[in-house]
Amino acid sequence: MIQKSNAEKDCISYQLYEAIDGSSDFIFHEEYADQIAVDAHNASAHFKTFITLIGPMLSKEPIIEIF
Repeated sequence: MIQKSNAEKDCISYQLYEAIDGSSDFIFHEEYADQIAVDAHNASAHFKTFITLIGPMLSKEPIIEIF
């Protein structure tokens, strides 16, 4: 997911961070050139596959913040 997302044309940065406090929290920090790039990312095959695979592993709903 990370490698393919970073290879997208208008992806500025796509990083995954894991909490160091022993919890199972992760943060995806994503930067895109514009909303069109975000929409393209969300429509990509690798994103759709990731969402399908990660769903059963989530212990709670993801928190999405847009700045």
